[in-house]
Amino acid sequence: MEDRSAVRQGTEAVVATLAGIVSLFAFVSAFPHAIDAWGYNNHGQAEVPDGSFVAVATGVYYSLGLRADGSLLAWGENSHGQLDVPKGKDFIAVAAGGYHGVALLDDGSLIAWGAIADRRTVVPEGNDFVAISAETYHSLALRSDGTVVAWGSNSFGQCDVPVGSDFVAVAAGRFHSVALRADGSIVVWGRGDDGQLAAPRGRGHIAISAGGDHSLALRADGSVVAWGSSYRGELDVPEDSGFVAISAGTYHNLALHADGTLVGWGDNVFRLATSPGPGPYVAISAGVHHNLVLFDRFAQLRSVESAEGSAPLPE
Repeated sequence: MEDRSAVRQGTEAVVATLAGIVSLFAFVSAFPHAIDAWGYNNHGQAEVPDGSFVAVATGVYYSLGLRADGSLLAWGENSHGQLDVPKGKDFIAVAAGGYHGVALLDDGSLIAWGAIADRRTVVPEGNDFVAISAETYHSLALRSDGTVVAWGSNSFGQCDVPVGSDFVAVAAGRFHSVALRADGSIVVWGRGDDGQLAAPRGRGHIAISAGGDHSLALRADGSVVAWGSSYRGELDVPEDSGFVAISAGTYHNLALHADGTLVGWGDNVFRLATSPGPGPYVAISAGVHHNLVLFDRFAQLRSVESAEGSAPLPE
């Protein structure tokens, strides 16, 4: 029989780790992470704003950034008010849906803006949220007790969250949803006519990301696994390991190596699956028509100085 107390303890430990990551926000904010962007730029969504950022998120024809001071920035198309970000400097996470945005505040509450169809901006109440994810028509949030909540369109059951209090991560796809349990196993629900629900078995997964009709998982050994639609090569994952972060776009994917280099695969229109440079990158967000990344500008300058034979910048 499964040891429920052990599972619960494992869940609490991982959730505590997530809370610890959030508590490190002020420390991470001190580092000068700049934004780079590439892809389709018809509404300016791939323009690069100035400033220091700690997180980025790609929507449809718009972009979101979380500044180091805890404020939000949005740029690109504003057809549904998706650029009308809330004011303040108390945000610790941001997610971009198709035409709506979601942010997590430092008191554990949620706020959303943009497209109001399907009640996409009507967030669940509470001050115990630790993670968020948004896609075209719905959003997900993880509570500190390990339970998952969902809101927005439920046309394919993507908001019918599974019962359980041992979840540690969530990822919203176009019409499907993914959650990671504390034991490293994966649960998927929603639309499944193209293999979206055929999640890999096993308990060795440490991160998840959901795209249009496919999903990714990062294994503890640094390798990546994918499932769902491979209409444009979304499942042609690189065979190497050493990855530390993954991001699933609509028809392409990005993965970040431990050395800060970037690998992409799938649809390469607008060079979406091609790295824009050597990095080193520290965060990635693959979108529909464009991508966003964060890079350490000091490390990049040190690399340039070293390549030119100059003295390295001081640490």
